Amino acid sequence: MKHVLHRLFSLILLLGILSGRAHAQSNQIGQAINGSVGGVNGTYLTIFGTTGPGCGVLNYRYTMADPSAPWGGAIGTTANYYSLPAAKGPQSFNVAFGYRSANEAQPTYDVYVDGQYCASCAATVNSHSISGIPGVTDIDIQDYITVTHQAGDAWLEPNNGVREIGLRMKQGGQPVADIRFKVVFVGNVFTNVLGYYNTPALPLYILR
Repeated sequence: MKHVLHRLFSLILLLGILSGRAHAQSNQIGQAINGSVGGVNGTYLTIFGTTGPGCGVLNYRYTMADPSAPWGGAIGTTANYYSLPAAKGPQSFNVAFGYRSANEAQPTYDVYVDGQYCASCAATVNSHSISGIPGVTDIDIQDYITVTHQAGDAWLEPNNGVREIGLRMKQGGQPVADIRFKVVFVGNVFTNVLGYYNTPALPLYILR
């Protein structure tokens, strides 16, 4: 009996470890709500290696927006938001943006947070890959981008742990399109202010 229980416990422990690894390494693959603007047709937006659950693949949503369009609109529901680790100070994450466009030149990106240009943020294009045969197949483009930001301390009202992040695509220095998505910041952030804060969108976000 003890031998059977020992084997059962070992199996449960192994499954738990594998499950934890799968969770930690999951990528968040999102689809566009409004996929086309300014001649850019977004096909997917993937955030790599963050806290998103593997079962949420393709559940995530982003939107392509005109740079002059108002911010703060609905991008799905809370269940469709991406997630990133909460923290103070500079943080970074990697994202792949897939799209189609007649302009195959490598763009640049500016980072916006809640509709405001983030001068302390950066979006570095690490690679700009093009696949397909002109005149025969669709031309698919992927930009692999590292985004550096300081938006992880999102406890202040009215954010409640949620921020809207935008990557403003530019060609030749001119704005072409915004890739906007909402992010739930998950983790512990100590505000140095004693008290309690409402976080209806983020039960796991521990604040103090």
